[in-house]
Amino acid sequence: MAKPHLRSDGRWCIKVTVKTPTGESKQKALYGKTRTEVKQKEKLLNAAIQNQGYVETGKLTVKRYLEDWVKGLDSVKLVTKESYEENIRLHLIPHIGHIKLQQLRPLDIKNLLTVLKDKNLSARSRTYVLAILNAALNEAMALQMLIQNPCKGVTRPKSERYKIRPMTVEESKQFLGIAKERDDHYYALFLLAISFGFRAGELLA
Repeated sequence: MAKPHLRSDGRWCIKVTVKTPTGESKQKALYGKTRTEVKQKEKLLNAAIQNQGYVETGKLTVKRYLEDWVKGLDSVKLVTKESYEENIRLHLIPHIGHIKLQQLRPLDIKNLLTVLKDKNLSARSRTYVLAILNAALNEAMALQMLIQNPCKGVTRPKSERYKIRPMTVEESKQFLGIAKERDDHYYALFLLAISFGFRAGELLA
């Protein structure tokens, strides 16, 4: 088993032997600032190799990478992993899965979020999908499969703010009339709230 060694430039390096789909053995060098960092990168790469076999980085699609990444996750709870798998299958792979990993651009991700919005996916759900992709691509950077994470150039979806329309005078009178007719024991609270604008905490104090 290869061991990390300290280079003259101050970086740690470890060489991992991988096999291509043709059966050819190749060495891939992994670098890091510390011994622990390169060992972690070696662990992540070995996990990817064991899951589906090695694919040349230049030919690797987003679909293949995400499938390998989520299968190798062992640092999250099972329910979280299943949630990741579902979102990858439903929202990421159908729209950007065909793109080569190294060719994925911020614009592709921005367009993805637009498509999801057009499908009425909430801002919260779109943010969650973006977070999953960001985590996966951060790991791709750690494995030196990407120079930078294209998610960094994408603005996170803003939560929708719903405008509250207050009742008109006529609607307020109608509401209070119905409450009074039904002998609603909250009628007095409704009357105070509408007449003086008291908040719930003030009414119940």
